[in-house]
Amino acid sequence: MNSKKIFWGVFMMAIGALLILNQLDLIHFTWRDVWRLWPAVLIVIGISILPVDGWIKLVGMLGVMTIAILLNPYMDRGGRWNDRRFDFYERNDYQGVQREYNVPFDSTCLLAKFSVKVGAGTFRIQDTTAQLVEVDQSGRSIPYTLMTESTDSLTEVKIKSPEQRLDRRVNNKLGIKLNNQPVWDMDFEVGAGDVVFDLSAYKVRSFDLSCGASDVDIKFGSLVPELDVDIETGVSSLKLKVPNESGCRVVYDGALTDKHFSGFTKTGKGTYETANFNTATKKILIQIESGVASIGIERY
Repeated sequence: MNSKKIFWGVFMMAIGALLILNQLDLIHFTWRDVWRLWPAVLIVIGISILPVDGWIKLVGMLGVMTIAILLNPYMDRGGRWNDRRFDFYERNDYQGVQREYNVPFDSTCLLAKFSVKVGAGTFRIQDTTAQLVEVDQSGRSIPYTLMTESTDSLTEVKIKSPEQRLDRRVNNKLGIKLNNQPVWDMDFEVGAGDVVFDLSAYKVRSFDLSCGASDVDIKFGSLVPELDVDIETGVSSLKLKVPNESGCRVVYDGALTDKHFSGFTKTGKGTYETANFNTATKKILIQIESGVASIGIERY
């Protein structure tokens, strides 16, 4: 009996069942919860190399992961991760805030680059603004840094947190609005959290996203001739929406992934295309690299 194969088979079935229950709104369980189980995975690996009988290893591994999954809902209480160490903080160390960050729009700005490097939280892009960039922060008191630089017709805007925090209590929120006049290049680095971007109203030329344990929902538009998308995810749920009028190609490279590409045909190893890819005047080129992920792409 191969205890490793049995364990990982049961483990993946259990995670899949929990995610299905989450989809049915019976429980709250996301890919971030899977990511939080990594200490238990280390224990399981240790058990797997012990010089004991296979059935003892199997019972030990299943017991550890069962306890970890049952205790997972309580892991959000009282602690936080950051990039250097694990520290323990009481809840009253966090203060609720409401801040606004604005960058005025100059009519000479034809091209804008928007770079965001943040830790954990909920991040949304929706609606347009007369400003170039308008950001509303609520939740935990993290002083974000906003920097701008303009050269001729290009304006670059950078937002980053003072340190990359992987906080297991995602209660920091950024609501972002952008001007729809310039052509945008976007680059996001997100540690963990919820990412909900409606980019259909913007002229997005390039979009790069790197994220760890996140739930990602992005809607792209068709306001430029060609859009290049590059996404790298760890343990994530990824949902993309692309317009029907755009021809779309997806090149995918991943490990343990549940993927659904609605309206796409597989044309090669890891390559999928819509039927109108060669004839459409507007194109979206998507490249995805993922670890353990659920990926869905649909057309609208």
